[in-house]
Amino acid sequence: MSYVDRCSTNAPSYSLKWRYMLKSRLLTIFIFLVMSFHANSGGSTFPVKVIELRNTETEFKLIAKVVGKFNYDSSGCEIISITGNYDSEKWKSYVNLINRSLHIEALGILERASRTQSLVNFGYIGAGLKKNGECKYESKGLFHDENGVFSIYENI
Repeated sequence: MSYVDRCSTNAPSYSLKWRYMLKSRLLTIFIFLVMSFHANSGGSTFPVKVIELRNTETEFKLIAKVVGKFNYDSSGCEIISITGNYDSEKWKSYVNLINRSLHIEALGILERASRTQSLVNFGYIGAGLKKNGECKYESKGLFHDENGVFSIYENI
């Protein structure tokens, strides 16, 4: 058998092995990418009782007692303090999710819960809060849906 014959008969098996390896690696990369996006875009809620809510035209400060388990981080906070504002520049590409009107409505929900001393679900989406100290957090905007009021800090 000549050198050319050996190369031509081995070429298809080499090509199939290479394709299989490439597909396997691409599938692995795809799975890792999907898992990492899922981990960063999650969110959760937990019931709170609003102790204090201060709201000005540009900023808000929420102090709330967590009823049950605070599931944002492992701090185990019973009372959380959240300061923030609506960052219109940051969210200009996300107007279907968060906008100034939804932010004001979410503050209204928290205000009613404070007045009536009722529980409200408070939560986060993605990295929805930035930790600024022990049980102190920062928000760049609030929105709401049927599950509660959500904080958002980082782009999704």
